Amino acid sequence: RRGGTSDLVKAMCSHFEAPTSQLCMAEIDTLLAQYAADNSKWQAKDAAIYLFIGLAVKSETRAGGVVAINPNVDVLGFFQRHVLVDLLAVTTANVTKNPILMADLLKFLLVFRNQLPKDAYGQIFPILSILLTSPAIIVHTYAACCLERFLTVKDGAVPRVSRQDLQPMLQPFLTNLFGCLAHEGSKENPHIMKCVMRAVSVAGPDVAAVAAMLVGKLTEILGELCKSFQQNIAPKNPAFHHFIFETLAAVIKHVCADAAAVATMEGMMLPPFQTVIQMDITEFQPYFIQIISQLLESRPLPVPDTYMQILTSLLQPPLWQSRSNQPALTRLIKAYMSRAGTAIVANQATFHQILGLIQTLMVSKITDNYAFSILNSIILNVPKEKFPEFLPVLTSAALDRFQKLPAASNGKFLRSLITFFCLYMAKHGPDMLLDQLEAVQAGLMEQFLTHVMVPKLTTVIADSIDKKICQVGMTRLLCECPRATQFGCWGAGMEAACKLLRDNRVGLGSVAGAEDELDFEFLASYNNSSFMALHNAAQEKAALDPLPDVADVAAFMSQRVQQLATQAPHLAQPIASLRQLYHL
Repeated sequence: RRGGTSDLVKAMCSHFEAPTSQLCMAEIDTLLAQYAADNSKWQAKDAAIYLFIGLAVKSETRAGGVVAINPNVDVLGFFQRHVLVDLLAVTTANVTKNPILMADLLKFLLVFRNQLPKDAYGQIFPILSILLTSPAIIVHTYAACCLERFLTVKDGAVPRVSRQDLQPMLQPFLTNLFGCLAHEGSKENPHIMKCVMRAVSVAGPDVAAVAAMLVGKLTEILGELCKSFQQNIAPKNPAFHHFIFETLAAVIKHVCADAAAVATMEGMMLPPFQTVIQMDITEFQPYFIQIISQLLESRPLPVPDTYMQILTSLLQPPLWQSRSNQPALTRLIKAYMSRAGTAIVANQATFHQILGLIQTLMVSKITDNYAFSILNSIILNVPKEKFPEFLPVLTSAALDRFQKLPAASNGKFLRSLITFFCLYMAKHGPDMLLDQLEAVQAGLMEQFLTHVMVPKLTTVIADSIDKKICQVGMTRLLCECPRATQFGCWGAGMEAACKLLRDNRVGLGSVAGAEDELDFEFLASYNNSSFMALHNAAQEKAALDPLPDVADVAAFMSQRVQQLATQAPHLAQPIASLRQLYHL
């Protein structure tokens, strides 16, 4: 009924805003006067607050809050006279008093968080800390929601609550938030855990002081959840689990620049990870695998033996059969190749398992992109002297899959194959790959370039990093390899690379948006069979760049083309045209 009443008020305001506002404010004043005369009539103030919210809000977004206010109402005045006064009266002794009315006050704060001045936040934060100790689920949940949303508010591009503002309250907030989870009805309360995650994200490096406590609490909760899974007790709220791992990832993100902190985190997180793998708790496996990837990517070299012992279990086929594990496992194997590639290649049994895994993944259209992702990491981290031992077999397997593709295919296999060939040439020069393809069939590279790469390049390559790889790889092929300068498609090939350059004049930033702009509403559609990427475990896109030595692709291409112009006079005219058209 309240929702319907609110909709009616909004509809009336859209046509008769001033008179509707006058009538509603008169009723609100009457209700508030009843409460002021007799505090036992809390229902009057409850109705007044809801009516005021319905009257005042003209437009709002779920993530951003209220963005337009009815000009006929005084939100700040109402806050100071009827909301803040009651909140300032809250103490630990009376925190249990009238939970419904307290929830109303918190709802007001939540709705009008953007309209409240920053100095009001300083008054409200200590009160929220007390309200988090309320045994009433509705009160401590609303308090957590208010705090979490307050931490996302911005004034322009500047967060209203800075890391320095939060620091004095961080410890009491976290203590009381974890205290909420002790209540039976809030043991898996996602709003509480989301607030913990947000506080850690805003605190940044300040979280180092409480990191051990945080990780200890979270791994303890995970241990209890694992026992429930083992007893076939279904999870109450998968979003709660997601926020646990988001919080762990945020802790690693902010504290693991320190080598000692990495070792501490590993000591606390690796044992439960091994337990989850051994107990085959499929709901947690993708999350833990992302966390271990993040730890491995963050830690200094050398990689300890503990990781090498874990690697064997990560290569077992049953783990890879779960589609929700595949993206996370792929990232982890790539991290292993990047951080411990030499040790892995030295262990022939382990390396051959990885090569066999690539072949298995490549035969399926569902997993072939993961095969190429791991193969690319091998190209980047294994000495090229080792390539003749295994790469011809894998390249032949890729070409066999390619021959079975429909002629009009523009899918991920084709994109992955083109990117793989270009990365191979960009990193190690074109001659090795050219020789390898010529051994399969004379003229194969020219045919592939003419009929596949040139017509498909701008269609299938969309990612900025993939574009960079293709630009550098094709430039090296067409400008550094004397055989390639004789290709009939040389001009078309260079033009295709230049078109990518024109479309890729953007920098390499972060994979995802800023944490405070992410509302995590996607969790509404979560199910345990889906892979859910951890936002706080995401790598910076610049860190994913496999060619960091090529800082300016345009300058790289221009230099190579200019050098070729002096070495291949027969290409002088097309080179001049390309330089003029694409500003090389």
